Amino acid sequence: MTTSDKILEARETRYNRILKLQDTYQTVVTVKVNYPGKDKNNYLVYLIFNSFNVEQLSFSYQVMGKYISDDGPYYLYGLNADAELVKEKTIQFEENHELGRFLDMDVYHDKEPLSRKYKRKCYICGEPAHECIRSKKHSFNELNAFIRHKTIDYYTNQLYAFIDEAIMIELDLDPKFGLVTKKTSGSHNDMNYQMMIKAKKAIIPYFIEMFKLSIKLDKFDHHIEDLRVLGIQAEIAMFKATNNVNAYKGLIFHLGLIVSAYGYYISRNFDKTIVEIIKETAQLFFNLDDLAQETFGKIAYQKHQIKGAKGEALLGYPHVNDALRLYNDESDALKTLVYLICHIEDTNLLKRSKSLDFYVKVKKMFCKLNVNNQNEVNQLSQFCIDYRLSFGGSADLLIVTIFIKKLMENHQKIAFN
Repeated sequence: MTTSDKILEARETRYNRILKLQDTYQTVVTVKVNYPGKDKNNYLVYLIFNSFNVEQLSFSYQVMGKYISDDGPYYLYGLNADAELVKEKTIQFEENHELGRFLDMDVYHDKEPLSRKYKRKCYICGEPAHECIRSKKHSFNELNAFIRHKTIDYYTNQLYAFIDEAIMIELDLDPKFGLVTKKTSGSHNDMNYQMMIKAKKAIIPYFIEMFKLSIKLDKFDHHIEDLRVLGIQAEIAMFKATNNVNAYKGLIFHLGLIVSAYGYYISRNFDKTIVEIIKETAQLFFNLDDLAQETFGKIAYQKHQIKGAKGEALLGYPHVNDALRLYNDESDALKTLVYLICHIEDTNLLKRSKSLDFYVKVKKMFCKLNVNNQNEVNQLSQFCIDYRLSFGGSADLLIVTIFIKKLMENHQKIAFN
């Protein structure tokens, strides 16, 4: 059977599924990628297919099915709602979402698709799309280049904005228990707010490059060293921006790992969750024996069995998963940070605590803190500054939590549990 025959058979199968759903539901919506050529399952197709969350479609559905076929991946939604109203909402989405023009959203009622009130325009020239298709006005290479450019631009711009906003929400939180804020350097004589801004600007472009590399990989494990090199380059850029002060080395580690796993995951079909991909990616980068590469990390693990950031990553960020239940928006940043301080293994805090007993005592103080009592928050913040305590590991995971929350809100495919 030729590829063309397989595509035709896949379309027939999809239509039969639509008819079956119509026996039960008033309206059926199909969502698939409008991609030229015969390869309907490449990384660009999946980037487009996974670019939205169903909540952005603004309709309620009773059943949803996801299918992989030779004609590309597609969703089927069965709902009991006015088909014309649903059609209007899908058209609005296609027109307003940056990749909406690359999605076909058909609405079926009485076993027939509703027609659009006006014809879709060509991606490239703006003329009626059906005329360009009929005349073959644009070559496959021209169409593919246009789709690739728009799709990767969409993702990289979104990624930059998500990381930037997550870092800024953490940085602008005040008071913050010895961590740097706009008002104070806290427990850090060598840092300030403007330095953190410079460090942020220096490192984000390297996460973008990690994403661009990850989406095109055939086999992830063959390119781990390339991703590691980008992480090292991000550290060099950070130290250059801060005159050799370590502002975000831990964050480079966490976001480098997560962004790489995210790019690999979102650009293809996986039955696994992103958490499983993150754990596998972490294992490729290191295992617990690699703690020997960091002097204090080695001491913390060998002496106290505290695994720190690497242990958290190898387990798939279980405390971030818990923190996501607390964090809904920026107003939840403080209580989320306190939860993380209370529960994660923070080697940054352990190093500044001088002893395990004091480390445990400080964590207990945070577990008892009432974040709604401003006097308690202020007093504990001053205590941390007086004792030169800091919680860099917890701050990093707060940023990670906010970042992943944004991914979940914008991608149906991303579920962190």
